[in-house]
Amino acid sequence: AVRVRTGAGHALRRRARATTDAGEGWDRLEVEHSSTHALADELAGYGGDVVAESPEELVTAVRSRLEGVLASLGGAR
Repeated sequence: AVRVRTGAGHALRRRARATTDAGEGWDRLEVEHSSTHALADELAGYGGDVVAESPEELVTAVRSRLEGVLASLGGAR
């Protein structure tokens, strides 16, 4: 499951097999994918407009990519 800010993630929304209101300006999408790593790359590209919720493998993969970006920029400022 992926939480997406209202008005964002249009490519994800087009591929979603289900969308529900997650409240407070967010929607929850069930997104079809054949590769967890490819989806993690895509989700990381949305920055703060998308949150991977499950499965844990996807959450970990997205977190790893975002931590890599942060590290390449010299860490938190």
